[in-house]
Amino acid sequence: MGMVSLGCPKNLVDSEVMMGLLVREGFALTTEAAEAEILIVNTCAFIDPAKRESIEAILEMARWKTHGRCRKLIVTGCLVERYREHLQRELPEVDALVGTREIERIVAVCRDGERGTAIRSRRRLPILSAELAARYVEEVTRPRVLATPPFSAYLKIAEGCDHTCSFCIIPTLRGPFRSRPLESLLREAEALAARGVRELILIAQDTTHYGADLGMKDGLATLLRALARVEGVRWIRFLYGYPNHVSEALIEAVASEEKVCAYFDIPFQHASGRLLRLMRRGGTRRSFERLVERIRRRIPDATLRTTFILGFPGETERDFRELLDFCRTVGFDYAGAFLYSDEEGTAAFGLTQKVPREVARERLRRFQREQERIASRRSRRWIGRTVEVLVEGSVEGEAFDRRPRASPMPLLLRGRMAGQAPEIDGCVILDLGDRVKSPLEPRLPRPGEFVSVQIVDAIGYDLIGRVCAPGKASR
Repeated sequence: MGMVSLGCPKNLVDSEVMMGLLVREGFALTTEAAEAEILIVNTCAFIDPAKRESIEAILEMARWKTHGRCRKLIVTGCLVERYREHLQRELPEVDALVGTREIERIVAVCRDGERGTAIRSRRRLPILSAELAARYVEEVTRPRVLATPPFSAYLKIAEGCDHTCSFCIIPTLRGPFRSRPLESLLREAEALAARGVRELILIAQDTTHYGADLGMKDGLATLLRALARVEGVRWIRFLYGYPNHVSEALIEAVASEEKVCAYFDIPFQHASGRLLRLMRRGGTRRSFERLVERIRRRIPDATLRTTFILGFPGETERDFRELLDFCRTVGFDYAGAFLYSDEEGTAAFGLTQKVPREVARERLRRFQREQERIASRRSRRWIGRTVEVLVEGSVEGEAFDRRPRASPMPLLLRGRMAGQAPEIDGCVILDLGDRVKSPLEPRLPRPGEFVSVQIVDAIGYDLIGRVCAPGKASR
């Protein structure tokens, strides 16, 4: 059985659970599509590029029904939730469809057709009732096969979303917001720590909304403090915070809990008050600036990441310039932007005054140039300081590696400090220099180990550092 997982980390956790369920039932995993008898494509349908990528992956995997051993192709995830009937009609290569709130059925779907019986028509596969689907939430009893490095794992703390952002289709695809019980999360965190996981990354559509549906006040702050007591976990961070839900209790939890990374991922989406109202986001530029001021007043070295939408219907040059000025004023460590995607089923789809694509692309280029300058300036503040770094591996073959190909050992390692999340942020390049040539030096740090590193330079979003003697690193 082979798995192709597309989209966000929330989708990746779904893929890990499906693989875990299948392995528990005796299915064997393979990373070679040509060898798989069953292929599963877990899809994303958030925006148009993601939909195109999902369709291309499905068609690519379908080739192995002719050229490989594949006898069954299963499509799961958000594309199924959004276009189930269309997929049934247009992709006869697909044998079964499984939505985001029925992933426990993956075993039955994979079993279907075994022992010489015919595979049932996709049209006769029953669809989970709306009532049961709306209650679906991840459970600690469901096994997972981690697709991340063994020292780092995502912990999905909730399903669905209650926000009504005009550009977003997620509530339609994943249903209302449902928090997992705190005890369930603690048990899973303990299980992950027992497997060697040292970094927990909390994810949900809005992590800062955690617990509200359970009657909890400051639920995320409470959860962070509880997770900080889990033995074996070294770092905890949360992604996808909603600006209006970042409370003083949450800021204080990040400031006072040593295991909680001083890292805030808060998608602001824009700075123009007019556009924020059209987006149904709430807040204003000034309220966002006050939030950043509160965070930095309590945690001066906090890392701030955000994302923005460019080319939203009605965005003018004045709106865009206000966004650039907002970025200069705040000085985000990391800021990404993506072009608005006009999605059927969203409130924004009906808005007039669409921004021409070429105008939106030019604004994206201008934004990226400006943010690169801001991020470079922010990165340089770490030079001369000593920080704790989680080693991830070598940078063999990457641009930083200037050694001859015949060199037997890497001189450079790659890692992250607490202010860098995996996949989306920069990294720390560890220059070991002559350490590897001396028999008196200890062994090289291994992936999953934490080391103290003195930062000596910054290149764009990345930092350059040297491993120093054991000691207390700056937070």
